[in-house]
Amino acid sequence: RFKANKPAMNFLRRITGGGVEHLEQEIDAGKSIMVVAGQGEVERVAALVTFHITREEDERVLAELGSWKDHQPHASCLLPGGKRERKELTGDTMERLLDTKLSFLKGILDVERTESQVEFARSLKYGLPTKYMRAVYFATLQENFQALSCTVADPFTAPVVNTLDSATVSRRSSRRQSFEVDANSLPPWVIVNPVYFVQTAEDSGIFYAWLHPRDLELFMTTSGRKALASWLHALG
Repeated sequence: RFKANKPAMNFLRRITGGGVEHLEQEIDAGKSIMVVAGQGEVERVAALVTFHITREEDERVLAELGSWKDHQPHASCLLPGGKRERKELTGDTMERLLDTKLSFLKGILDVERTESQVEFARSLKYGLPTKYMRAVYFATLQENFQALSCTVADPFTAPVVNTLDSATVSRRSSRRQSFEVDANSLPPWVIVNPVYFVQTAEDSGIFYAWLHPRDLELFMTTSGRKALASWLHALG
């Protein structure tokens, strides 16, 4: 179990914006570790398994655009995948992801090769400098996957829990109204580009879309994330 003395915990609370409890849970699950780098800086290390899936007819790449939870969209452009857990080999993580989060892709992937990648970046969630160690599976699809499809012109219907109380409905409505989006301000291709929603729980799920490689790179930047957030909110 991850342990830290009081000064260390206070330091982590400052730099994670109070998210140290979530970080502890992640470390307890074996999904990341904390190390002290050469200059005494605290560094997070996370091992990931991701899928670089290309659509052969136009070379677009399948991207995870973000999630739907807490009654609103959360933008974060990534390749589909997830963190390795304690004692998992890369192949074990791949199989677990295809049995759970990415079950809509199971049995239709044609994996061509794997590649190891290392990236240093600051975690958006924790604000910590992080070393990402990725095993990337490069693949194509043998057939189209099945998922709910929507566009800005044909909006998304959010999943809801049947037992929502009036206070929760009110909070959800106010959150949605606080982010006003002018669909006309979005690039024309975004208006018609299909977005696929894969439900992961009764009231949550993940958005995916086929993106040109340059747009995938753009949405991973700070300015691109703002545009991506507008896109997801414009879906309804």
